[in-house]
Amino acid sequence: MPLRRADEAYDWNGDVILFPMTDGRTRIVCRVSREALEDRASADGRGDLMADLMEVFLMHRNCIERIVSAKHDAGDAERLVKTADLNRGI
Repeated sequence: MPLRRADEAYDWNGDVILFPMTDGRTRIVCRVSREALEDRASADGRGDLMADLMEVFLMHRNCIERIVSAKHDAGDAERLVKTADLNRGI
């Protein structure tokens, strides 16, 4: 079952951004790595955003959510978006 955004909340722990999704019944915490966001900022030509990875996350949140939903549907219990995932998803 595809995941949907649970709410607008998200949290940064220094290594990953945690963000909630839901399968309609259960709230599921998903993650995107710092490395993926740094690489995405660089690929976007926005090295100036390296310090503000939250902005990079928000710019690409819809894509990140689609990727993590597909990973969830494929049985990936880690639900972590990495650089390779994000590069393929754009």
